[in-house]
Amino acid sequence: MKPKVAVIIANFVVDASRVQKVARWVARAGWDVTVIGRSPTSALERFSLGRATVFRVPVHSLSSSEHERSHWRRRGLWYSYEAYDRALDELRPDLIHAFEIQMLGTAIQAKLRAREGGRDLKVIYDAGEHVAGLDFAPPGWRLAMLADEFDYIRQADGVVTITRPLAEELRRRYDLDELPAVVENAPERRPLDVTTDVELSDIRTDCGLGPDEELVVYSGFVTPDRGLSTVVAALPQLPGVHFGLKVSERERYRCADLERQAEDLRVRDRVHLVPYVAAHEVVHYLRTASVGLITSLPTRGDELICHIKYYEYMHAGLPIVTCDMKLQADMTRKLGNGEVFVAGDVDSFVSATRAVLDDRERYACAYTRPDLVEHNSWETHVPALIDLYRKVVGEDIFSGLDGWATGRWSAPQPGSC
Repeated sequence: MKPKVAVIIANFVVDASRVQKVARWVARAGWDVTVIGRSPTSALERFSLGRATVFRVPVHSLSSSEHERSHWRRRGLWYSYEAYDRALDELRPDLIHAFEIQMLGTAIQAKLRAREGGRDLKVIYDAGEHVAGLDFAPPGWRLAMLADEFDYIRQADGVVTITRPLAEELRRRYDLDELPAVVENAPERRPLDVTTDVELSDIRTDCGLGPDEELVVYSGFVTPDRGLSTVVAALPQLPGVHFGLKVSERERYRCADLERQAEDLRVRDRVHLVPYVAAHEVVHYLRTASVGLITSLPTRGDELICHIKYYEYMHAGLPIVTCDMKLQADMTRKLGNGEVFVAGDVDSFVSATRAVLDDRERYACAYTRPDLVEHNSWETHVPALIDLYRKVVGEDIFSGLDGWATGRWSAPQPGSC
């Protein structure tokens, strides 16, 4: 019988590339994988993700009276996750992989309920953010989540995160017995167990631009702390340069301020909002751009992480213009694949962008370095996750199971970028 894992996350799953990769690759390794996420409607939804199954359960916003009745920590949340509790109790997994801090308390409470019923349930906490450094988060939410992380992280049976510096910070802050495992949130070189029925477009085509026009791109969530207004403010000093933002339909409303800013600066015709594509298609979609951008404003949380978009740009062969977030700035200076600017400084951004556009091929040549892209790929790092799974649940649960779980499964050979 296959060991059973529940992968839980507080969002809609479709935008969560790391969740999707974990689910598909762990299922291929021999686990019975169920992903539990939040439904965008009031209905339960079910679909397949490779060999994994996804359930999106309906949740409801907490009312004022519910907030008042809740423990003060729960008041830091916007939704009730009781549907997750019911789903986990019915599923009876051997392991819960809890993504990000919102789900850590849910996972630990399920573990305690299982223990009361005489069942051994293990928990892995996937710490994708430096919670203590989330300067832009609402204070009540941040305080509640810090309390959850402080109380619950040591009750998890394993911790995994996305960079070595963040792993070291978590171990120091919470006096963990072991350094958390590090599984870089990088793209797949050859996506596993995914199919598409339509011909893939690309960002240059969707922006309506010719092959010789300069196109800088941003791929990811649109929030004020991402510093995208810096790019729009720079466009009058970058004549002929177009700015493409890849955002999902439900996030387009967040671009309204950027569109108004572009109108005021008379550069609206050079700002393009392009459609969401599936997580495993992002690299293919971005490959026709000129430069990839990371423009986040300074936060303590970002100092310890490297955004997946950095690796997506790398896999797409795009030179990078990045703000001076430590890990990404250090990597860029070391590799010579782009330029670093002072976050929020328009003139600094203009200088860095112009330098890269004027000598694009030289910066792109950094990616010809042997094994660079392969080393920064999901295929290279996911074995560390499988090893953590084995360590947490114990060898005996894998009796008779083929795959990575028994050390005999081979990952698909990586293809070209």
